[in-house]
Formats: sequence, structure tokens, C-alpha cells
Amino acid sequence: LVSLEGASGELYTELFSFFPDKEARRNVADYFLKEGRLTGPEYLAIVEKPAMMLYGVEDKDLYEENRAAYVDALQFKDRDEKILSELGKVLDGVSRFVFPEEMRELVRRRAAFQEGGPELVAYVRYLVELARKHNVALDDYPGMHSLIELVDLEKQIDFDKAEKETDGMINDMKRVLSREKLSRFLTNTVHFRMKKMKRAAYYGYLQDEIRGMSVVQTGGEDLSAKYANVLAYIQYMKLYDAIDVSIFDEIEFLEKTVKNKLFTNPEQVKLDHVLRIYDIYCKMFDFSLTKQDAEFYYTFQDEFKTSTFSSFLKPLMTQYHFTYGLPSQVEYLDQDLPRVERFYKAALERDQVLIERAVEKTLASGQKISAIVTGGFHTPGIEKYLREKDLSYIVVAPRITKSINKEKESALYDAALRETPLPIEKVLAEAFLQ
Repeated sequence: LVSLEGASGELYTELFSFFPDKEARRNVADYFLKEGRLTGPEYLAIVEKPAMMLYGVEDKDLYEENRAAYVDALQFKDRDEKILSELGKVLDGVSRFVFPEEMRELVRRRAAFQEGGPELVAYVRYLVELARKHNVALDDYPGMHSLIELVDLEKQIDFDKAEKETDGMINDMKRVLSREKLSRFLTNTVHFRMKKMKRAAYYGYLQDEIRGMSVVQTGGEDLSAKYANVLAYIQYMKLYDAIDVSIFDEIEFLEKTVKNKLFTNPEQVKLDHVLRIYDIYCKMFDFSLTKQDAEFYYTFQDEFKTSTFSSFLKPLMTQYHFTYGLPSQVEYLDQDLPRVERFYKAALERDQVLIERAVEKTLASGQKISAIVTGGFHTPGIEKYLREKDLSYIVVAPRITKSINKEKESALYDAALRETPLPIEKVLAEAFLQ
């Protein structure tokens, strides 16, 4: 059972998957997938797994409200993004005079990190080094330490070799452990294989045992040296298990702490706050807001108006003799923001509906396990519901390994939500009608 956002009720993929020529199904499905008209699960059901049950978990009215708000916002999206781009240039110009150089570098690095890709690790390293330079205690950031150590270890380990060497290490441990320790070793191994003991706990136990063995105990053999690659691999897996999405909370908290060390006057503090408001504005009109961003927006909602920018920036632009002013149409942001907010309000309300219906369908169909496929925006709300209901879950997210043409992808998404006919649909319609 796979539950989907963007649909209601059971999806009958048999309409497509009954065609006997698999290559033809794949070619046609590829076309519609790349045009943004098929989802990944639909593609899988049509091409590879016709027996899959796909079930749409949307409330039709709420989904349509969300879709309509998005389509409505597309009318002014380009105009407002252009205004925001011009406003960004003003903010950048002011920051050159107000911020010290280290603060400007932090802002630049954060912007690169927000673009995604491999910048996460680079940004974490930079933040940690900056924090050390300014004597910030780093004990409260285990996720960030684990990430840096993980990446450094990755370069040292032969993963294929480690998998093969693990059995040899376990056999050597059986041979040299005392009867008392052997009993515990066998119990832990059985519990691990039966999934009653977590991987991190089991690997940690193996690591401690190997490192605690003397050369005398092993008959003159240094097992720590013999299995250095496996021990590094075990440490890697322990670190991997220790990192989760809470690392982004750590990053945000360390950012604030470091900034407070860099700020030298209230004007810099205010500019940083205004830049955060600007950042949320951009994400709202770009439809890339995260749940954390939404929380910031609703906390400081009263400040989301163009007067926040004008009252702060105009005196500084006069003071530093700017030859240009604020964007001429900046007031459009005030009239358009409530229309964009409607989109996010409906999206937040859908969190509960999506997961409630997915769980109901899973129970009703007697399944022990099921999947739900949604956009990442819904993940925190769905996780919160599952934790409250004490339901076990795992989040699977794609690892993006190459740059994405955002303009092209946005155009495909916009056309899909507007239900704009594809060229092939027009040709088929004309041929059929004739």
C-alpha cells in the first residue's frame, strides 16, 4: 500500500499497466514523468509493479483550495520576485557599510548553504571553526561534530573490504573471549540479528570489546590493528545513526550564538533580523518555505510589511549617500503576501489530513507496513503525528547529486497544477475528434 498526496481514493493504474509491451509502457511513462504529469509511485506501478495499491489521501476541497491559492499566486509571482531581487541589492549595499567583514562572510556562506547540494558539510565546518575562533563552547552540538567526523572517516574506509572483514573479526572474537564474555557476545549477536538490539548499540559493543583486548589475551595478535578498517567502519555507522534532522536546529542555534559574538551595535542586530524577514519573503514567493521558516513567519507576522524595510533602510541610504532608492513597486508586496499566505495555510492544514487518512487506510486494509509519498514540506507535521500516536516510521529522502534547472522544473510544476494540456494531448485530441 502506497498513500499519495495530490489524489483522492484508489488509483487504477491497471488502465495503463495492462499493455503487454513493457518497453512501450516505459517510454510513454518516461515522457509523462519528465513532463511532471506522473508521480514516481504512479510510474513504478505502471512500468514495474502493477500489483501495487496506490491510494490518494487528500481531502478534495482542501487540496483544491491549496491548488487554487498556488495558481492564483502565479499571476504575480514573477513581478514580486523581481521587486524582491531589487530589494535584495539594496540590503546587500547597506550591509557593506553596517556589517563587519566576518559577518558579511557568514551571510554569504549561509546563502550558499541554503542553495543545497554539498554545501552543508562545508558550512558546518566553517561555522565550527568560526565558533572556536570566538571562544564559543561546542559541547551542545553533537550532530555537527558527528557530521564532520563522518565525512572525514568516509575518505579512510574501504567499505567493500570492511563488510567482508567483519565476519573474520567476529570469528576471532569468539575464539579469544572468556566464557563469561562469550555468553554476552552470543546473546547480543542474536538480539542484533533479531532486530532487538539497535545497530549503533551492537557496533559500539563490538568496538569496546576489541579495543579492550590485550595482546596476551589474543595470543600475541593485535586485533585493533588487524581490524582497523572494520573499527573505522563501525565508528562510521555509529556516527551515521547519530545524525538526524535535528542537526538543522543545531546549525540555527550556533549561527545565533556566533552572530552575537560578531555584532558590535544594535544596528547590526536589526539588519540581521531584517535580512531574515527578507529571506522568508523570498521563500514564500518562491514556494520553498520550510516548516521552520513558517514558524518564524507566524512569530513575527506583524513585521512582514514593506514599512519594515523602508523605515530601517531609508535613513541608512541617506547616511551612506546611496544614489538609488527602494524598488518603485515595493508596496505590491503588501497586497500580494496575504494571497501567498493562503497557500501555506492550506498546506499546513493538509499535513493532518494526509497522515490520518494514510493510517486509516493501512489499518482498514490489514497491512502491517505501508508508505506515504509527499513533498518534504509535510514531513515535520507527519512525523509529529506519528510520534504522538507511537507509530514507528522511517523517513526516506532523495540525495540530490547534481544541480537542478529550477526555472525549468518550476515551469513544469506550474503547468501541471494549472492543468495546461501537453502538446501530445492536443494532437491526440485533434486526431480523436476528427
